[in-house]
Amino acid sequence: MGGLGKTTIVANVYERGKIRFHAHAWIVVSQTYDVEELLRKVLRKIGYADQAHLDGMDVHDLKEKFKENISDRRCLIVLDDVWDREAYNQIHDAFQNLQASRIIITTRSKRVAALALPTRHLKLQPLDKVDAFSLFCRRAFYSRKDYDCPSELLELANSIVDRCQGLPLAIVSIGSLLSSKQPIQHAWKQTYNQLQSELAKSDHVQAVLNLSYYDLPGDLSNCFLYCSMFPEDCPMPRDNLVRLWVAEGFAARKENNTPEDVAEGNLNELINRNMLEVVETDELGRVSTCKMQHCA
Repeated sequence: MGGLGKTTIVANVYERGKIRFHAHAWIVVSQTYDVEELLRKVLRKIGYADQAHLDGMDVHDLKEKFKENISDRRCLIVLDDVWDREAYNQIHDAFQNLQASRIIITTRSKRVAALALPTRHLKLQPLDKVDAFSLFCRRAFYSRKDYDCPSELLELANSIVDRCQGLPLAIVSIGSLLSSKQPIQHAWKQTYNQLQSELAKSDHVQAVLNLSYYDLPGDLSNCFLYCSMFPEDCPMPRDNLVRLWVAEGFAARKENNTPEDVAEGNLNELINRNMLEVVETDELGRVSTCKMQHCA
C-alpha cells in the first residue's frame, strides 16, 4: 500500500545510522530503471575516485569496481521504491559477501519483500485513530497553541481523518491543504465534500493528492505541472527550478519582490502543501533539492 511512510521511516534510519558506516548510498529505483545507471549511482555515492570513466563501463565492470571499493569497508545501501524483484536480482551479486554491510529495501510488493528473510521484514500498518488525528492537527493547526482543533471543527476534522484510513501521506496532505483555509465550518465542509467526490474516483491517497492539486492557485499550478516534466523521482535543484520558472514567466515581480523571490516562495509553498518533497537541505537549512511527491 502506498502512503504508509515507508520511505520516511527508512530515511530517518539512514540519516541516523550512516555515520557508523565507511560508505553509504541512497538509491531510488522506481518502476523504470537502468541497471548500469543504478550501479553508477551507487559508485558515485560511495565516493568512487575515477568517476569520469564510469559512463564507459558495462554492468560487469561496474560490479567489479564496487566490490573492489567496498571489500574492506562497511557500507549502508538503501534501495528505495523497488517495484520488481529483477531490479535487485540483476545487481545483488555485487553485494554478496559484504557481511559487515547492510542493504535496506523499501517496497509495496510482497514478491520484492520476499527477497529478505521473514525475520528481516518490517510491514507498516496504518496509524490508529489517536495518532492519525494528532498528525492531522499538527499540519492543519500548526499555528495554534498545542495544535488544538477548534471545537466547532472537531466533528468535521474527525470525519476527514477517518476518510484517510490511517495513511500518513493522505493525512499530512489534507492537513496541509486545510491549513491554508479559514478555520470555519463552511470552508472545511466544502473541502470535505470535494474529498468525498474524489474518493468515489480514486484511492484514498490519490484522492487527497488530486484535491490538493485542484486547490492550487494558477501560478502554483503552473510551477507544479512544470515539475512533471522531470523523470520520476528525479531530484530537482532549487536554483534550477527557480531560474526555469522565472524564464517561463511563472513568477512575475510582486511589489518589492523580484521574480526569483516569488519563484522561491512558490517552491516553499508547494513544499508546505506537501506537493513537493524535500530531498536535501544546505548548511543553512534551506531546500537545495526536492522531488515530486508520490504515493510510495
